[in-house]
Amino acid sequence: MEAEIHTQEISLDSFDENGQLRMSFPFAYKDAVYVDDETGDIYDYSAWCQIVRVRAYDAAGHVTTCNALLYDTVYGQKMYEESGFKDARYSDGTIRGDILALDPLWDEKTATMLGASFFITDDMLDENGNLHVRATLARDANPVIYNGVRYLPQEGSRQVEFDIAIRQGVNLTYVKTLSSAFAENDFGTVYKLYLYYLPDTEPSSLRFDDERIADGAVIYTNEDAFTVSGDITSLYGNVGLKINGNQLLYPSGDLNVLAEPITQVFFYGAQLQEGENVVTVEFTDEATGAATTVAFTVVKDTAAPEAPVIAQGGDGKVTLTAAEEDVTLYYSYDGTEWVLYTGPFAPTATPVYAKAVDRAGNESAVSRLAVQVTASQPVQTGDAAPVAVYTALLLTAAAALAAAPVLRRRRVK
Repeated sequence: MEAEIHTQEISLDSFDENGQLRMSFPFAYKDAVYVDDETGDIYDYSAWCQIVRVRAYDAAGHVTTCNALLYDTVYGQKMYEESGFKDARYSDGTIRGDILALDPLWDEKTATMLGASFFITDDMLDENGNLHVRATLARDANPVIYNGVRYLPQEGSRQVEFDIAIRQGVNLTYVKTLSSAFAENDFGTVYKLYLYYLPDTEPSSLRFDDERIADGAVIYTNEDAFTVSGDITSLYGNVGLKINGNQLLYPSGDLNVLAEPITQVFFYGAQLQEGENVVTVEFTDEATGAATTVAFTVVKDTAAPEAPVIAQGGDGKVTLTAAEEDVTLYYSYDGTEWVLYTGPFAPTATPVYAKAVDRAGNESAVSRLAVQVTASQPVQTGDAAPVAVYTALLLTAAAALAAAPVLRRRRVK
């Protein structure tokens, strides 16, 4: 049975006294029971919609084409009467045949897309590796065609169920809806779905060049901007990265599932104000569904610390005392080469210079003190021989002298 599509021409200038335009469709009320001549099976399609195409024009020749649904397939109510349509929602617009929900891929609260990407996980597949879906159709959609097979909802229902075979990698899937249950026409929608099944996916890794960056970390600087840089390594490359709401890396729509791990670098300069600045890094991995947020604080501090105090004790050692907390102290003998101060030390030259450096890298003014330098004592190097060894050597030498013959001068006559 072929689809019934009727065209009627009316004039938009033919309005009644209430400004309404009335149309009648005597052909719309008809028997919708189909009998198969070969098998004798009876098919009752009385719940399926009938469609009328209305082409309207005005005196100036402007033409408007509208499509109308004449039957409500959900409630079994005719949406027309001889004097006009009952429901104005179906008297204009385009009949598209939408899929309102395709569980488990999207629901009615999610915006449906003609070309959309979805990631399939193991828990979504049955024992045969199929994805079982349930499609909820709009009232102007009747059959669903997938892989050449038509799936029709039962009368009074707007749902059809079918299986989609899933293989590893990218599954390009087409699902088509039609507004007519009898034959294909131009009323319907084709959905192009990218179904990614990526088993054994390796976790992606997020690495920062600055090792101080970590969730909850506090970092000090005296610069106007803080650089957040690093790289992301992922097996499929379908990752996204935002820093302070700015999208740096976008998930790729097309994935090469046979590729080696992909490394993507990123660089971001966070502008700083004096005081605390929160930096938020949001990382998403659509292949695994993982998401990570790293939030840390960068404190901009441009105030220099106070200079440390230099003092020399009675033992001759020099002590440095910081004037404030959270600073690092250094000392020098020439004011150019600095040594980290770890505790009191015996000076080897005079004067002694000292400075403080805070966590932001700000340096204090340099302190100076003339100190007393103690003369250096000789330093013994090497290991001293044991006393027993010296004693043995002395005894040996004495014995040798005692045993040696005594030479006497002999006078020759």
